[in-house]
Amino acid sequence: MAGYKGYSMSNRAIEAYEDGEKPLSKWTKAEILSQLEEEGLSKRKIESLSKMTVADMKDKLLVRTSWHHTSKHYNRTDFYSVDTTAAEKLDMRTYERPKPQPKEAIVKPEEERAIAEYLVWSGTRNYPKADYVKAQGMIKGNWFYPDNEKGKKSIYARGFRIIEKLPVKQKKNQKINSAKKESKPYLKKNKKTSAKKRR
Repeated sequence: MAGYKGYSMSNRAIEAYEDGEKPLSKWTKAEILSQLEEEGLSKRKIESLSKMTVADMKDKLLVRTSWHHTSKHYNRTDFYSVDTTAAEKLDMRTYERPKPQPKEAIVKPEEERAIAEYLVWSGTRNYPKADYVKAQGMIKGNWFYPDNEKGKKSIYARGFRIIEKLPVKQKKNQKINSAKKESKPYLKKNKKTSAKKRR
């Protein structure tokens, strides 16, 4: 049945749609799997094929079967149908997603206190001036954080040197815990004395 239907496509293109053929851009993942199921492919195989991307499905599971004129410009358009034989023979190991690798534990840089000396620049662009500053602070990784000012200094910067390393101060939560332990005996004594007064 030759001819054209309006300005959309030829009558033979309409027949191709009815026979399960369509242009590559019209095929969706769901339609490909549905067509394979109608062709009698096993549920297990279809479930395995569903892990593929739509791009891979179009590349491996569709085959060019005809061409027809479409649009008002009479474009020559290729039509594709599902290749059941290719689907049955396809080795799915190629398309299995790799298992995610466990993330490596993030190692926090060691912290240590130190007295350091570094350069602080002042003056103007034409007349720069560099002064050595001596300060206490914390070293974390490749950076020195002075106690007396904001910001950080690279320990590899020109003019930077560590004069002396100091013991790391006790953490705040450790102080709180020790204070709680010391307060417990005091509370017990108060309870005993208050009980005696009641008698």
